Amino acid sequence: MAKIMTTAAVLACLLGSSCQNRHRHDGSGEMAANWRKDPATTRQWLIEKVGNDKQRFMRAILESGHYDSWAVKTPAQLALAVLDFPVQEQPAHLRTIFEKWVTKDADEAGSFIDTHLVPGPARDAAVTELVEGIRDESLAEAVAWARTISDQGKMYSLLESLATH
Repeated sequence: MAKIMTTAAVLACLLGSSCQNRHRHDGSGEMAANWRKDPATTRQWLIEKVGNDKQRFMRAILESGHYDSWAVKTPAQLALAVLDFPVQEQPAHLRTIFEKWVTKDADEAGSFIDTHLVPGPARDAAVTELVEGIRDESLAEAVAWARTISDQGKMYSLLESLATH
């Protein structure tokens, strides 16, 4: 049986599914299991494993196959991980996370913004999703958050949309 498994592994490597990809996949399974237990330590372990390479770190998180479930189950830890992505990638990923997070716990999402995000495109993206998520329940709070957006064009556009809501 062991000979058949070894032969299958060699064939898989030779037929296009590279051994390196197979091992990376195995590593992502380990990463997912560890993330469930301790996301903060796993994030730090992965950063060290990829040599602080932001692009490789982002790719490992995205290729893990668990990004969407982490956005729902551990949004704060995934958002912290996104802050270790390349700067230009952060706004889009924070939008995705905050869109889901705000429906689950808007107060926690807002607290994360206050604690971890500095003015700029990434914070603006998170705030925009927060505003969109709370506008129906708490218009005054949504307006207050919208006023914290650093991109004045986006801020005024969002405030206008709130005014006509």
